[in-house]
Amino acid sequence: MEKIEDTIQGGIALLFVESLAKGKYLQSHQILSMKLKQELPQLKLKEKYENMINYVDSPLDSIAVLNNWKFQGENDLGWVYVALCFDNEVEAITVAVTKEVDKYVISDIEWGRP
Repeated sequence: MEKIEDTIQGGIALLFVESLAKGKYLQSHQILSMKLKQELPQLKLKEKYENMINYVDSPLDSIAVLNNWKFQGENDLGWVYVALCFDNEVEAITVAVTKEVDKYVISDIEWGRP
């Protein structure tokens, strides 16, 4: 059975979250769909990520791709749930991965664990 992080959507989601965690907001921003790039300029992307983890007082231990849900659109690959594991806390980012023109991008983001 293929690991989620080895799928296209899992790899895109993991790259996005790792980039955010490393403060590489330009790299994260480049993975977004055209619509999301307009809605979330780099500074807003940074704000969203930092606001989500602002209560955490320990360093990031690991990032894990945990789930993958399919959805209906012709160019859609699915939703991917990515956990950010800290010493005493776990947060998450869920992203939708879609094919846009000739590349796969993130078309929607849910910030924080459910």
